[in-house]
Amino acid sequence: MPSKPRTTRLFHQDVIIQPMEQIADHCIDLVETCRSTGRRPALVFAMNPEKSMQSHRDPVIRQLLQQSDVLIPDGIGTCIGARVLNGVRIKRVPGSELMPELCTRAEREGLSIYLYGASPESNAGALKTIRATWPRLRIAGASHGFMPPGTLDDLSRLYSPEAADTVAARIAAARPDIVFVGLGSPRQERWMADIGTHLPVGLFQGVGGTIDVLSGVARRAPPFWRNLGLEWFYRLMENPKRWRRQMALPRYLSLVMRLKMAPSQRHDGSSGTGNVPASPTLTGGHGSAHSPSTLTG
Repeated sequence: MPSKPRTTRLFHQDVIIQPMEQIADHCIDLVETCRSTGRRPALVFAMNPEKSMQSHRDPVIRQLLQQSDVLIPDGIGTCIGARVLNGVRIKRVPGSELMPELCTRAEREGLSIYLYGASPESNAGALKTIRATWPRLRIAGASHGFMPPGTLDDLSRLYSPEAADTVAARIAAARPDIVFVGLGSPRQERWMADIGTHLPVGLFQGVGGTIDVLSGVARRAPPFWRNLGLEWFYRLMENPKRWRRQMALPRYLSLVMRLKMAPSQRHDGSSGTGNVPASPTLTGGHGSAHSPSTLTG
């Protein structure tokens, strides 16, 4: 097994605190380990304020996120929470930036990828961008987010004609090393934990709306906003209808401050500073759902 990454305990979850490059290298190590040992695929999930609050209050979401092997600090609020509650300085690691890092390493190492999610047009556009950016990258296949995802019942007949049109069956036949899943959260995490962990894959990464960004359907905030930690605000200006969702950030910061003042209310085993190694256990998952991708922030 690869060495355990450095993490910090935050809202019942072990969030990785290493730089982007080290996280990407660790993910490739996980791919090789899962392939060589036959263990279930590694899962890479993203942590942001919305998921932090869900993890704090909802045991189902909490257990779902705890099945990840790598939990990246995708939102700026997660970085603030780690600093305020644990005294740990971490940099944001957006899933939309980790995915290209993994593509670069996959091309170099001769690993294959599979793209799952978004609309048919967006999925095809993202594939075109990937081929242009990484011309030597092995693309094992792709499935848009409107295809039948496959169910637990399908797992026993993945190679039968009845299940041939499901995403699970296509991935099982392609046997890619890395699968990028953009179904929106928590649907993508549920599918990866429930169905993905039973497939012959090295690693799954939940990428949210990154497929739409790669295709040009959506766009990320300019570097100016990202460097200030205000990508969420840029998205809100671009799409004011997101205001209800973006209210998760001030509610999250309010919760962080309350927990800072009353650490006994955390109920997550954390108190002050500390780095908790991520669990090396590779276990299965639960739940399932399916939808086209959404921006998960």
